Amino acid sequence: MSDETFKLLFEKHSSQVEEKRKKIHTTTEKVVGVLLVINGWLISQDVALDTMEKYLFLLIVIVVAITSMYVIYRDNKIYRNHARIVRQMSEELGTFKEGAIVKGITLYPNEWRKFGNENVIHGVIHHYLVMICVAGLTAIVIFN
Repeated sequence: MSDETFKLLFEKHSSQVEEKRKKIHTTTEKVVGVLLVINGWLISQDVALDTMEKYLFLLIVIVVAITSMYVIYRDNKIYRNHARIVRQMSEELGTFKEGAIVKGITLYPNEWRKFGNENVIHGVIHHYLVMICVAGLTAIVIFN
């Protein structure tokens, strides 16, 4: 493989890693924002919801939360695949070998060798916890 092709592939996969990471954070921010707006709207209403309306709102919240958690899981899996490729290409470039790029040191720390190899849930657990907490808060607001 030519150096130019290698560089092009490295840049492509690196940009995919960054894009998926941003998408995961954006999805979380948007869903939490929507749920908080629903909470604010429900709290500000003077009209009490009847039982059917409460369960309808709850169903909407559950569907939104589960769907967004699936999207985050899927995007995180793709992120990890690209991250693994970037790490492997970085190893090929010698970034983890002492003196290969900078005399006397490695360019990247050894801990970065795990990049892309962690459990798929590793990068999303905090997104899930935030989503579950805000969805739970919304359920409480719906039924109060």
